[in-house]
Amino acid sequence: MAEDIYMEVPKVTQMGQTFSTISDTCNTVHTILEAIANAIKATGFFGAICGLAIVAEVIDMINPTIKQVGDLCSTVSEGIKGAVSNYVNGDQSGSALFR
Repeated sequence: MAEDIYMEVPKVTQMGQTFSTISDTCNTVHTILEAIANAIKATGFFGAICGLAIVAEVIDMINPTIKQVGDLCSTVSEGIKGAVSNYVNGDQSGSALFR
């Protein structure tokens, strides 16, 4: 039995844009944290005395996760954009992903 598929295109488009914004933000945070960690490591002796080496270690631990979240949000955003495009063009073959 065929089901009618309805999508509120503006809301779903906004959702995709939100994921894109989250991805951009995560990538920016990742880049900034990487620069901070590298600056701390470059200070060497000063960083070790001031305890900043621990901060660099923490940054190195969390930064890959931030990058992964950014990449995942980008993938979701692209998927949503594709779903909207297919829906607008009348292709409902991808609708099974949302059931």
